[in-house]
Amino acid sequence: MKARLIASVALAATVVFGATGCNLVSPQATTKEYDPSDGVSANLGDIRLRNLIVVTEDGTDGNLIFTAVNTGSAHSLSIQFGEDDTTVNTVIDGNSSTVFGGEDADPIALTGIDATPGSMTTIFVQYGNETGKEVLVPVLDGSIEPYNEFIPEAATAE
Repeated sequence: MKARLIASVALAATVVFGATGCNLVSPQATTKEYDPSDGVSANLGDIRLRNLIVVTEDGTDGNLIFTAVNTGSAHSLSIQFGEDDTTVNTVIDGNSSTVFGGEDADPIALTGIDATPGSMTTIFVQYGNETGKEVLVPVLDGSIEPYNEFIPEAATAE
């Protein structure tokens, strides 16, 4: 009788560990960070840049849309782009979230980007004494409905 009881407990333990034991050694997928949209992200000190996308029609002029989350004081964010390292500066308010290309702020105009839709363009972001970061940003056109409104006006006036 004892042998049957021990065998039953051993079988039950084998079934339980066999059915759930893979979670002991498998990485948990929900702990991995990823970009859930069309854009890319970058962390830079106190500032978190989310969903960076350049929208262009002709590949020459584009609009940079993204969300900036600042967990520190206000900073002047420098954005460099293009072959001649054109720089655009924008202020990111402290302890806030700002959507560039949303209701609160216009997108950031990038002229002379030389990046065709479907490619990636390099943008360098930096503020204060923080070490800058080079980010490969996807370049999209207006063929995706939500991005239509972000095509630079010069391209839509033609």
